[in-house]
Amino acid sequence: MLILDSEIDGKKQMALRTDGDRIVELGPSLRPHADEKVIHAAGGALIPGLHDHHIHLLALAAATSSVGCGPPDVEGPEALGRVLAAAGPEQRAEQRVPSTRWIRGVGYHESIAGVLDRHRLDAWVPDRPLRIQHRTGAMWMLNSRGVDCLGLDHGVDAIGVERDEAGRATGRLFDLDAWLRDALGAAVIPDLEPVGRMLSACGVTGVTDATPTNSTSECDAFAAAAASGALPQRIVAMGVPDLVTPAPPVLLGAVKILLKERLLIDFDELVETIVAAHKAGRGVAIHCVTRAELVFAVSAFDAGGAQPGDRIE
Repeated sequence: MLILDSEIDGKKQMALRTDGDRIVELGPSLRPHADEKVIHAAGGALIPGLHDHHIHLLALAAATSSVGCGPPDVEGPEALGRVLAAAGPEQRAEQRVPSTRWIRGVGYHESIAGVLDRHRLDAWVPDRPLRIQHRTGAMWMLNSRGVDCLGLDHGVDAIGVERDEAGRATGRLFDLDAWLRDALGAAVIPDLEPVGRMLSACGVTGVTDATPTNSTSECDAFAAAAASGALPQRIVAMGVPDLVTPAPPVLLGAVKILLKERLLIDFDELVETIVAAHKAGRGVAIHCVTRAELVFAVSAFDAGGAQPGDRIE
């Protein structure tokens, strides 16, 4: 491959030739070989591929078939109502719920229409099950049809299901991603090819998937997508403490721990996890967003010993 008319290290109108995975020539006056692929950079800067060090590939793939419910796509309650009314059925098979016509929304923020519950959502979508994820990822909001499909007013419950004074579900679910996936049925791995194309278009040639629940099944999905060319990026997978070395070309990343202030894990258990990860040659990445979680994480690193490769997110 020959890249023409690029800026390299501040020098303009440069050309660069590759052979396989090696750069073999660099200069201002290279000419194409017969049958050589030629890319015209139009004066653009040529840089090494970028690495996204914190991404959630499956969630991003699922978002591509979801309804954008937050800024900048949606501004105001009227706009939110319009996009929900125009939504088609979710592009996946729901296996355990009475209806397959769920609407899945993502990216909601209170600046659009304030705090949402089942009754406010019913005003926009009364006849189909609807679930909208808050942009923090920490909460899902369901309308009444969604509540009914999950049986939340008929004996089904979980820690994180918010209820009113009468015991009825408000439609707000906190930190229940895994529970919701299970309740909706066996998860279908979303198509990762659109994500691979989008990342490539941004110059991203490597990613670190920072999902705390990554296990063998997720890593197998990444490896299959890489083998098929759907994900051309180099992939590092964080995940659970007992995650085994994934199949090539996926690389094993840090142990990922998600702290929740209202349900903090045992401190000694966290310290033991840090020590065990280091013995296995893995770093530790602790996600925390509150001051209490930060103090907890720093104290655990003090007790277990922080090493290069550890991080707080």
